[in-house]
Amino acid sequence: PAPLLEIFEFSDARLAYSTTKPISNIVFQGQSPRLRSVELMCCNFSWTAHIFSGLRILSLRGTGITSFPTMPQLLSALRRMPALEHLTLERLYINPKETKRLGKVPLAQLKSIALGAELITTATSLFAQLALPVDVKIAI
Repeated sequence: PAPLLEIFEFSDARLAYSTTKPISNIVFQGQSPRLRSVELMCCNFSWTAHIFSGLRILSLRGTGITSFPTMPQLLSALRRMPALEHLTLERLYINPKETKRLGKVPLAQLKSIALGAELITTATSLFAQLALPVDVKIAI
């Protein structure tokens, strides 16, 4: 458990050669109630991991092939972060298998979003599913 942890940053520079297991609910034994900021770089993780709940800051920069989300997985994770203020998604390939429209994800507290999508259609598809404040800063 990590009852006092507020910021979690992790990077695996050996991602291409790594056989490490993805970050899942095993990390912190599923207990990190004060966690508000997560930055993951070049690593594998499970989109259902508890670390994707209640965040104010989420930064994902490069994911392993086993962590490419479908649109429903990404949106489900974002739904668990209603207080999210800053979102960065770079080098994130969204699996196009399931891109059907779901209910919009409200991110009323969002102040900035940076999206480094491989394809403009990915960015367009994601933005179509988000309910953003009018004054949010967007970088693509």
